[in-house]
Amino acid sequence: TVNVLAESRSSTKTIHELEKNLKDAQSEEKKLRDAMKNAASNAASYEAQIRELDNEISILTEQLTLIEMLFGEWTADKEAKEKNIAALEEKKESEIQTFESMLRMSYQYGNDTYFNLIFGSQDIGDFLSRADLIGYHIKANDNILDSLSATLTELENEKQQYIKSI
Repeated sequence: TVNVLAESRSSTKTIHELEKNLKDAQSEEKKLRDAMKNAASNAASYEAQIRELDNEISILTEQLTLIEMLFGEWTADKEAKEKNIAALEEKKESEIQTFESMLRMSYQYGNDTYFNLIFGSQDIGDFLSRADLIGYHIKANDNILDSLSATLTELENEKQQYIKSI
């Protein structure tokens, strides 16, 4: 009987240990299941954040592409304006040289040249030819001055636009 009693106590102790181990295992299983649910929830949250970041990257990439395109257009426009200004500067210099030549010629021949041309004519045909020549000369001088004035105005406008665009 003592053996049976000892075995019964030992079995009871083992059963209690097994029940405790089972409860501990069930508690651990619950903690692990909760941790898995939490991890799944975090994973879904991270996936949503990743999607948001991917969208932001896409938007930033589009903006960068647009900025690069606009910068390219601005650079091309700037270079075109610089070339136009250089061409206008050359045109201005050429027109100034023509104007200076006109002034030198007027100074060399003096104001009485028109008088001599008109009254030095041999006949009416010669008079009309000389009058046409004087009219052509006056018109050419006016055209040179008008062209120079227009070039200077255009050059000034182009320079102002260039400065505003920088």
